[in-house]
Amino acid sequence: MYYIRQARLACEIVCESIAPSQGVELLTQVYQSMKLKTAETKQKDAVTDTIISAYKKAEDYTTKVQILSLISHEVLILADWAMKYIPQTFRETQSEWFGKQGISWHLICALVCRPQAEGDENDDDKNFDIYSMVHIVEEQKQGWHIVSQIFSSAFEILKSINPHLKHAYIRSDNAGCYHALPLMGYLWKFRNELSLDVKQYDFSEAQSGKDLCDSRTGTCRLHMLNYINEGNDITNGKQMKKALESHGGIKNMYISVTFGDSKIPETKPASIKSFRYNASFPCFDPNCILEFKKEDQLLKHLSVGKHVVDDEKQAKGFGRPNAKILDLINL
Repeated sequence: MYYIRQARLACEIVCESIAPSQGVELLTQVYQSMKLKTAETKQKDAVTDTIISAYKKAEDYTTKVQILSLISHEVLILADWAMKYIPQTFRETQSEWFGKQGISWHLICALVCRPQAEGDENDDDKNFDIYSMVHIVEEQKQGWHIVSQIFSSAFEILKSINPHLKHAYIRSDNAGCYHALPLMGYLWKFRNELSLDVKQYDFSEAQSGKDLCDSRTGTCRLHMLNYINEGNDITNGKQMKKALESHGGIKNMYISVTFGDSKIPETKPASIKSFRYNASFPCFDPNCILEFKKEDQLLKHLSVGKHVVDDEKQAKGFGRPNAKILDLINL
């Protein structure tokens, strides 16, 4: 009680110093505003508890997803390229194993938070819904352009599952297809056209932060191995998709096949150094066929005056260089 009286006295002194002769009224208004904020907080908590109780009572999975979408607006996306899948046939010989070309496939794991009430167990397996998206890529390099298409497709799938999702947080490794300025520019330029708004993009350390994707990759490989042992073959992307969807598929996993254009060039931003090395300085004399990589070499050549003349040009009667140009060089 002593500390409460001292605290009240200190508040009265502060209010009196702020508003002389009106300190009591100011202190009363502060108390009333604090009570209003407490009431609003209790009302919001009551709404949240109602949604959580409805989520727990729902038996249908679709109903749970719809209830979850009312309060879940963010999703964490983990992206990683899996090791290329080597095509395999049922009971193939040792000679058939060699000389194969692997199939590229990309894996995305999306984590969406479930509603929680007070007293719930803090278990990650129960607090998150995990959705996996496998994109099988054929006839395409693992570049930033195919990664941008994969992200766009994944955003559309997540938006269809949970229409109220708005923001995405992406995490990947430092591979060149992720750590690329064109990919960042694509996510920023088309932010209004994409299904989700990318709020943050993080890069994990080497061999770190991809354990969830690796575990899903192992599940997919085991599922495909069981499919092959039943007498089937997996030699292309369509058969790979059919294998992953066999026997009801894998829970919360969506598979798609992407056929890219192999003619798309892997463009690299030009630098000043590349322009400097690729530049050429031809001689001003129209009959001379010499070209130089450096401007100093060209000036030295013009000062010496030893030109290498093309006989065909000289026969056609090309004239001497312009006198004004030679005067500028001599200056």
